[in-house]
Amino acid sequence: LTLIYNFYLIYYPNDVYLPGEDMLRHYMWSVNLVRNPWKFLSLSPDNYLVFHSFEGGLMLLANCYDAPLLNSVLLPVALLSTLALAQLTANVAGNPASRNIALILPFVFSGLGWLYLLLNRPASPAAYFAALASGSEKVYRNLMYIPFPLMWPVPQPFSVAAFLLFLSLLLKMVKLQGTLPGSAVAAGLLMFSMLSTHPPQGIMAAALLTLLALLWGKSLSSALKPICLGAHAGALAGGALNMATVYLALQGAPRLENLMLLRVAAFFAPALAAAAALALSSFGIGLEPLFARLAKRLRVRAPVASALGTFLLILGVSVALDPSNTFATSRADPGWVVGLVPWFIYAILLGAALPLGLYGYELLAREGSKAPVAVLGLLAALAVAVGRTLGFFNASGIDTGYWGEKRFVLFVYIALAPPAA
Repeated sequence: LTLIYNFYLIYYPNDVYLPGEDMLRHYMWSVNLVRNPWKFLSLSPDNYLVFHSFEGGLMLLANCYDAPLLNSVLLPVALLSTLALAQLTANVAGNPASRNIALILPFVFSGLGWLYLLLNRPASPAAYFAALASGSEKVYRNLMYIPFPLMWPVPQPFSVAAFLLFLSLLLKMVKLQGTLPGSAVAAGLLMFSMLSTHPPQGIMAAALLTLLALLWGKSLSSALKPICLGAHAGALAGGALNMATVYLALQGAPRLENLMLLRVAAFFAPALAAAAALALSSFGIGLEPLFARLAKRLRVRAPVASALGTFLLILGVSVALDPSNTFATSRADPGWVVGLVPWFIYAILLGAALPLGLYGYELLAREGSKAPVAVLGLLAALAVAVGRTLGFFNASGIDTGYWGEKRFVLFVYIALAPPAA
């Protein structure tokens, strides 16, 4: 982890000056927030208010606006998402040693785009940069970027860290089948943090709660109720803050555009989902027997999982790197706004986490650890379904305001990484 951090410390602080980078954009918005809040609101109704307040607060406290130095300071905080993944892994595996494996999984066992360079073997610097360009077009920019930006000094890793801690809290409560002191407050603070830093993580957390309540009903009522209650309160606060920001940014005259309507729905969807989960956990709707039968069948067929994962990985990588494959990233994701991901690119982005994760599910099922299998399995299915739906809408010309399926592969990775470790 220290070596990885040193690499980021050398490379990323100066990367803030590259045009078009998210780091530069958020740096400029944070400067605008502390120097002229009204200008900030007019330029950025994008609801990263807590992150920009934190970044701007550092500038004010240090009386320094040097962008590379600021990013150097933010990097240790950006490590929180990686550490939160390690904590989630320890909760799932029940073994503190698995944390060490989880720390390196995002950097070693995922992102197989480098195989393109290995197969093409550029012999000169010019050929190397040409191979980088052509390879990134073929493997969904995986030669230019790591697949999961868990350590970048931008809002998403902060929100991902809150999501991972929320997931850890949920798993611990489900395992105990009871309450923990302060669990409702913790759930509320984490939900508010997600919605006011990078909202999609909060939306996914609330949707996952609803699915769990739908499937488990009364059997986990004591575990789900405090989390649902806290998540509902945090979602209301986060949604209200986001709405107030947009209202001020548009100077009290909201425009009824598709994008704005979708944002309004996204702000309050977590509150509605958490309320629905609270009701379902109290009353249930009789789906628990169906879920129990499905889980039993999956457990019987679990030994096939690791072989299936290995087959999918080999097949996906072979198809992705096949010279006759005419796939182009620019067609699947024109303008970086559509985000459709072909099935074989999942193998490139997930890498060895795919077979190892499925094998880990097999071991957990064999040991009788039903809670992690159910929660993480539902998260993976939900991520693929929501991501594919958003990508379809974006490709159809309906601007959802979010980068489609590409961003949701991260949630699939989060579902696979703890069992893989």
